[in-house]
Amino acid sequence: MTCGAFASASYELMFATDNNGDKINRYDAITGASLGSFGQGFSFSYSRMSLDPSTSTIFVGDINEQRILKFNYSTGEFMGHIPTPGRTTYQCLRLADGSFVVGGESPTFSRYSAQGVKLNDLIFSDSVYGVTQAANGQIYGCSGSGKILRISPTGGASSLVTTLPNYQSGFLIGIKAQGNTLAVTNYADDVRTTVFDVLGNGNFGSILGSIAMGTGDANNLRAREVAFGHNGLTYTLVEDATAGKNYVYSYHYATDKVIRKLDLGINGGGFGCFGLSTVVAPEPGTMLALGAGLITLARKRRSRA
Repeated sequence: MTCGAFASASYELMFATDNNGDKINRYDAITGASLGSFGQGFSFSYSRMSLDPSTSTIFVGDINEQRILKFNYSTGEFMGHIPTPGRTTYQCLRLADGSFVVGGESPTFSRYSAQGVKLNDLIFSDSVYGVTQAANGQIYGCSGSGKILRISPTGGASSLVTTLPNYQSGFLIGIKAQGNTLAVTNYADDVRTTVFDVLGNGNFGSILGSIAMGTGDANNLRAREVAFGHNGLTYTLVEDATAGKNYVYSYHYATDKVIRKLDLGINGGGFGCFGLSTVVAPEPGTMLALGAGLITLARKRRSRA
């Protein structure tokens, strides 16, 4: 079964936290096919995630324990944890220098080294519900009043980049950068995702795409996280409060078209899935390692049975 799945894999991985099953699920982001899961039993409340494709490492916040858990996302192997004393890890952002920014839904975040040593605090001028780092090195946060703010990783005052007045009541909650492109979502029933071009001075240039994906759906939908694919794709994590399910909408912002609505198989609405992340077009060797890892884990489970 594993060989059959990888024979048609598109080499684009998606990860979603499953807090009903206490695990992290893997998917082929293009086809929507399930590629198994890992992390079961290490946390009862997985939050948001960051990835290091160079080492096949996924870093995911453990909300209840004030720590970041590390796994090899190709094999599922647990690689230890990073303590974040005094700070929740609902937000778990790995920076380009290897340090981490963590926090909850508030104005104050903290930055820790890869060994768990606190380096400094980051204080935004508004409560922030999502954070990301763009290629210019600046950290961007989205707020509950429609603001996108930026701040230096070393601290100092935050600056207002823009305010999005066209968002419904509710707040900006998901934000993710891919190089100098940044996407943001709002926690409101229209499930709007907007994509910006980030300029060298830290401000935004043109809007590359914006669409309300919840329009016309009778259910109460709420966007949460957002992630990037390749060639103009974004993936928006959506909770269906009516059905108690979690979906991912694929949106091609270059053509302004919604491609797919993928049922993640995670129930519980907003409490079922907090985090979404992707590895864009990994090399075939990564997928082979992933397949080998799944086979190894299956053998270990059979040997223990």
